[in-house]
Amino acid sequence: KAKMEVDATLKGAPQAGGDVAAEKVVSGRDVAVGENGAASKKRDAHAAGGEDGEQAAAKRPKRAEGPKRTDVVVAGLQKCLIKGLTGIKQDALQGNIDRLGIPNSRLWKQRQSDTAEVWLPDDPVFLKGAAFVINGSKVHGRVMSLEIAPDSSDGAKAGEVQAEAPPARVLQDQVAPLHRMPYDEQVHFKALCLKGSLKNLTKRLLTEVTKECGGVKLPWLKEVGKGPAVELDTFHPSPVQEGYRNKNEFTIGYDHEKKPCVGFRFGRYSDGDVSIGCADGCKNIPEVALLAARTLQTFLRD
Repeated sequence: KAKMEVDATLKGAPQAGGDVAAEKVVSGRDVAVGENGAASKKRDAHAAGGEDGEQAAAKRPKRAEGPKRTDVVVAGLQKCLIKGLTGIKQDALQGNIDRLGIPNSRLWKQRQSDTAEVWLPDDPVFLKGAAFVINGSKVHGRVMSLEIAPDSSDGAKAGEVQAEAPPARVLQDQVAPLHRMPYDEQVHFKALCLKGSLKNLTKRLLTEVTKECGGVKLPWLKEVGKGPAVELDTFHPSPVQEGYRNKNEFTIGYDHEKKPCVGFRFGRYSDGDVSIGCADGCKNIPEVALLAARTLQTFLRD
């Protein structure tokens, strides 16, 4: 009965006598309506944008705007941009970056954007190596490229990372992405990658142990969480820098010209690239293995 009376009142019909409690939605708020159908003056004026509402809004202090997510500066980290990601979700991108072995502290991508933001260790050699690994690689068929964020204050570093990236990705970049870097820089880059992997392993172990303990945070776990569970003592360079790979699995298929080829794939099948490239020129493959691949390739083409 009360609902029928309120509906009649809102339509302009005469209101029966007596006090009727009703609810009238005004600008997303619930306002009490009395026997005369008049709401609270202040709240009604605020909803209608009247003079009282404007004065009340002017008296309220404005909420201070915090820094945007893209403006956050983290000590020891460099914000970079990964471009060419149209239609790629953040989870898929994160999985691809993890598969490439690039340690990252934060990664963020808007759903409709073709660019993602990633925070990497602020080390010039590491950023250079990350560019070699990421540039030209694919995620679900999209070709990625890495560069320093344009709002970075270190313009020289941004130019260096972009200039060192190869213009076109060849098979050697797929098999050994760091082959263009001096070996001492390769060792430095791999050491930082290994330290990042140890930190990620520590976080995962910390999560698992906390679950097993029923959510109780033990003091020694808190101390372990501050760094890698196992310290990286010494990183030993290889005495052999070329032809060191002692296990080689070649793929038999067709190259870009649809000719039989024995070598390595240019990408993953999920990325839509099933072509094979000749392994000649890959510095990490021993000559005896390359000779076997060439011999089989010649046999297939003849």
